[in-house]
Amino acid sequence: MGFIGTSVGLRNAFLLTLVCAFLGACSAADDGGGGTAGDAGNTDATVVADGGGDAVVTSDADAASTDGAAPGDTTVSPDGTPGDTATGDTVTDTTVVEDGTSPTEDGGPTDGGQVGDCGPGQDGCGGPITEDAGPSDDIVEAPPGGYPASGLVLKIVSPSGTDATTVIGSKITVGGVLFGEADSMAWESADGSSGSIALNAFWTSGPIDLATGDNEITVTATHGEEVVSDTITVTYNPAFRFDDALLARPNIVWKGSSQSVVFTIPASLFPNFQANTLTLHEVDQNGNEIAALGQMLDNGNTAGIGDEIESDGVFTAKKTVNCSGVGHKYFRASVEVEQGASTYTAYSAVTRVLCLDHFTSNECTSHQQVIMAAEQAALSGATPEDVVTSLQANNQVAAAGVAEDDGYSVWVQFNSGVLGAVLLAPPGIRGSGGFDPPEEPSLYEAAHVVQNAVDIGSKKAIVLAPFANEFGSTDDGPQVATVLATSDCPSFTVEGGTALQGTAASLEKLRGLSDFGVVSISTHGDALFGGLDPTQTQVKYGWDNGGAKEVVWTGEPVQCNQLLQTNKNCTVTGSNPTGGCPVGTVCEITSGSGGGSASGVCVDRTQVDLIRGNVVLTNKGYAVTPSFFESYAGRGFPNTLFNLGACRTLYNGSMAAALFANGAQAITGFSGYVDSQWAKDRVVEMFEGSVGSGLIGQFHTGGEDPGHPGSHWRLFGAGNLSLSNANIINAGFETGDATGWTRDGDGRVISQLGSANPVGGKFMGLLSTGLGFTVQTGSLEQEFCIPSDKTTAQIYWKMYSEEFKEYCGSTFQDTFQAVLTGGGGQLTLVDVKVDDICGYGDGSCNACANPIACDFECMGSSGCTYDDTLGTCSGTYPCECGKYYTGLTPSDVGFDQGGVFNILWKKTTKNIQALAGAGRVKLRLFASDTGDSIFDTVILVDSIEFN
Repeated sequence: MGFIGTSVGLRNAFLLTLVCAFLGACSAADDGGGGTAGDAGNTDATVVADGGGDAVVTSDADAASTDGAAPGDTTVSPDGTPGDTATGDTVTDTTVVEDGTSPTEDGGPTDGGQVGDCGPGQDGCGGPITEDAGPSDDIVEAPPGGYPASGLVLKIVSPSGTDATTVIGSKITVGGVLFGEADSMAWESADGSSGSIALNAFWTSGPIDLATGDNEITVTATHGEEVVSDTITVTYNPAFRFDDALLARPNIVWKGSSQSVVFTIPASLFPNFQANTLTLHEVDQNGNEIAALGQMLDNGNTAGIGDEIESDGVFTAKKTVNCSGVGHKYFRASVEVEQGASTYTAYSAVTRVLCLDHFTSNECTSHQQVIMAAEQAALSGATPEDVVTSLQANNQVAAAGVAEDDGYSVWVQFNSGVLGAVLLAPPGIRGSGGFDPPEEPSLYEAAHVVQNAVDIGSKKAIVLAPFANEFGSTDDGPQVATVLATSDCPSFTVEGGTALQGTAASLEKLRGLSDFGVVSISTHGDALFGGLDPTQTQVKYGWDNGGAKEVVWTGEPVQCNQLLQTNKNCTVTGSNPTGGCPVGTVCEITSGSGGGSASGVCVDRTQVDLIRGNVVLTNKGYAVTPSFFESYAGRGFPNTLFNLGACRTLYNGSMAAALFANGAQAITGFSGYVDSQWAKDRVVEMFEGSVGSGLIGQFHTGGEDPGHPGSHWRLFGAGNLSLSNANIINAGFETGDATGWTRDGDGRVISQLGSANPVGGKFMGLLSTGLGFTVQTGSLEQEFCIPSDKTTAQIYWKMYSEEFKEYCGSTFQDTFQAVLTGGGGQLTLVDVKVDDICGYGDGSCNACANPIACDFECMGSSGCTYDDTLGTCSGTYPCECGKYYTGLTPSDVGFDQGGVFNILWKKTTKNIQALAGAGRVKLRLFASDTGDSIFDTVILVDSIEFN
């Protein structure tokens, strides 16, 4: 997970919360407060270790606040006098006031962050900072050993679920999850230090000292001769952290070719760095420099370096990457940081660009023929073992085996490295038969916490039912979708309005799951590839653990003829949003001048996923492994509930570990093969009970499938996850992204725009009519319910436009609207166009704040003449003195056409009693073009509140 997602604080508190959820043993004071030192200031508390393992919660006074004006701090009327009423700016049922100041940030949290000017001994600038991975020794622990599972799976979750992260503290603890029975656990650092770890399903190390720079830490669990491990590289930068990871677009270059790659990294929340020193480096896999590639800039030069927005805190460099062979190329960013009176070089975590060789259509077709022949052999009576023997004799095959514990599925690894499987599911079950693990302790069959609810982070839901035709009436997908779609308060936005059946349950839908707070899948599953060499799979596929991998099936058929074999360029326009890329590929934008179009290269993600072991060729379409979900987690799943309604989806924990490490709060699944009707009954029972009514753990009944002894329905994670919160989510955009909102076109979240900072907290929303590489207009919308005791809605907004000033009074009228729609009717909060902001004068310079400025403006307008005696401006052009100077100020940022003016933050408050308590409503924030799509308009929005 990236920032916010990978932020140490959120994942540390998250791990602590999940331990509480799992055990039911935490009081309200144990919730971790939401963050730790270094959580970029978005949370309301820090968790630090006192050196003895106990957690100490301390207040973060700067959390989610600004040092300048905040909502309600000061209202300034148009004449600039603090405390004046908004006379003259008031319209019916709406109060619009100028805030008068642009709020400023201190750049980070007070506890563990950089605060303004650092001096010796200041908190966050001087001594050691501890970043705690979560559970402390005063928490009641689960019984020794991992979560019941077949085999051993270990996953580091904190300080990040990814393989590299950055921290600002000199001490950390590493935490994570363990599935299966282990004899011992321990951590070891590359510097030779080490320590033991108490066995637990949710485990944490003791304090680990960090050296400045990169620290490689490996955690190992053993059971007899079985050994599993996971490694994380933690980069320690004292008192500074980049806001998010370094990203490469695209991150794939084909062997024997060169590709323009745009590298971006945000840096704005910690202001103690020298922006002109931010540099991109090519490094080796250990982070050591190979070459300095030049400065990264935040100048809005889309055509030259690919930077989309000037002074938004996102720094960019565009470089050509050459791949002569297969392998990885590694990159990182550095910057000079001020720490007290001295400076040091801070580094980002390392990111990769993959150099891959094509998986050809012919290879794909040949592999698929092998898989289909194996299916026919099985249908003709061959045993799984016979099928494996036949596969091993094939010259295309490197390895083959039977599904774990004498299952009926068969897996294959081809010499190309691509994986395959033959699903042989008997009728009526969601897997492929075989024996199952022994009965497990009842402790894990249901949740145990009924207080301290944790909310999902998005009310967007998706229900996938790829085998609906096969499962028929035993498929829970349609019923689960109905439960979610018909819930009024809370209101869920269900993708497609219903269950996505058959081919609609595609790889592309699965790649977008990081937007959803509820994901429910009813499909086939199995545990495969257990016979592969774990050393090989780590290098080739990046898999963390040896042993079998839980696999789930999609509804997308294998189509070998769609695999791209040559680079294909793409051009995105308003009328061609896909850029002309073939089905199954995506246009990765690398260049453009802003406005009308942007161009790049089509990336065949399915081909890449096949090569990387994320996707499996099978006789029943594509299936996905746990690494698929890790690859597309983005900034992290928003406290998501994943219902994995397939056989063996909680067999050994490999899938749950990947999801949990990347932000999922709770995962439900089956330990073995299950009857489809029994599975449906369990899943529907949970959703019908918990949606709007309680915690999922209260309705997850667990139990053993009577038709398949030893197969249990499991819940891993937060039994106290709630599907009942009906309120607006992420109204202040403080997740650092648009989580909870549905975006269309250019709707994004930023931390600054030039000198403009958020009104409250660290982030604000942005809508545009097509800024940077985006060619569409922008919108953000969300469905929720307004509590009946609320009477007013508040929104802060700020408008920038290239249409100011020369298009005032013209047909070119970009607009911004904020509209609430519900059962109680439609209510417009804001509806403004360019002319509403221009502020026409009365033809005399009495309307000008400064007559000299009026004179200057008149003389600068072609066809206009200024009369010194009368103080008027007249001519063929609309020449009304004052029309350009009522509230418009030159901007300190430019867009692609230049000439940007803006207004101060405006606060709009409106009565919403007609919609309060009247069921679901939809809030839509929308920026639109009128007249052309060349000159851009940007709207900043923040601090949406219902009071």
